[in-house]
Amino acid sequence: MEIDAVANSINQSEPSHHTKEEEDLYTKMRELERELELLSMQEEFLKDEQRHLKSEYIRSKEEVSKCKIWLITNFRLKEFSLCI
Repeated sequence: MEIDAVANSINQSEPSHHTKEEEDLYTKMRELERELELLSMQEEFLKDEQRHLKSEYIRSKEEVSKCKIWLITNFRLKEFSLCI
């Protein structure tokens, strides 16, 4: 019982290093840091995806151009063969 009384008096005499408000603020800060890290990762992913989609778009435009050229060429060949 004496040990409990001494421990209680020591605990009461020592100033609290961190108040509940400070601990709440620290916890909130850590949560926000994790959220920021997640958002940064998502941003990088979206940038990579955007670059990838842009390159796919360019390739698809090239393919459409090739198809148009092929159609025009074949159409002209058919016209020419009909004239002969």
